[in-house]
Amino acid sequence: MSQFLAVELDSAGMVATSGVPVVDAAAQESLSTGLPAIKKSDLATDGSVAMTVPVYKEGQIVSMAGFLAHCDQQTLCVMEVWQPIGVYDELSLTLGYFGAMERFQNVSAYVRFEKGSGLPGQVWENRDCIIHDNLPSHPGFLRAAGASADSLQLAIGMPVADEEFLASVLLISSDAFPIAKAYEVWHPDGDQFTLTQAAYQRVSDDMRLEIGAKVPVAAAGSPPSLVDLALQQGAVVTGEQSERLWIGRDGCEAGSGMGIAIPFYQGDQVHSVLVCVA
Repeated sequence: MSQFLAVELDSAGMVATSGVPVVDAAAQESLSTGLPAIKKSDLATDGSVAMTVPVYKEGQIVSMAGFLAHCDQQTLCVMEVWQPIGVYDELSLTLGYFGAMERFQNVSAYVRFEKGSGLPGQVWENRDCIIHDNLPSHPGFLRAAGASADSLQLAIGMPVADEEFLASVLLISSDAFPIAKAYEVWHPDGDQFTLTQAAYQRVSDDMRLEIGAKVPVAAAGSPPSLVDLALQQGAVVTGEQSERLWIGRDGCEAGSGMGIAIPFYQGDQVHSVLVCVA
């Protein structure tokens, strides 16, 4: 259902084409506004929806992550952008795509999140990626009651911040139509990465890592993982080779797939890397 894209900027700071018109349209809007963007395809026969998430380093957009979903009215696919709005210290929904989740959309339009409250507010408070799994019973999923949201399984919150916090971006996945099969947040710490958050959909137990797992940064001459590449390049990267997707799994034979690694900065340093593998 999902496709991940790394949207690059050229030497003049302009968006390089991804080859996918709806993604390019979203990326151009993000570059113009400095904010995440959500666009639906103009083609009546194409149910594609794209969201772009800009990555800031010291107040400048250095890269963007593109999420492309092929949705219809039966597909459970949710993308949201929450921004600080008005004089109150709270977040409001400013952009969203909800597919068949009409009731969830209606509830979300009236919800506000204070800093630290719910997933959008936790992303705002921590300025870091946050993963909520088992949503219907998760204490932080404040919209579950009355929103017909029992079919949703997990949500990934991502921060967009230059010098000021700009938005919390959410991808919400169902079990029937998973956005990806693995979601992991890694924090670089000297010569190693530490896994601080993770959630999995339809992944065998031997492919799951425990929170707190530590993996060495790839040595010179060794094949880098997506996490290594994101840290080295300081930009969003994608890949398909299993040894690059599945960091910390020796002798992995997971087969084909597509992954994306998104770095998030504090100042001029990469603070964390979000990896999604479909």
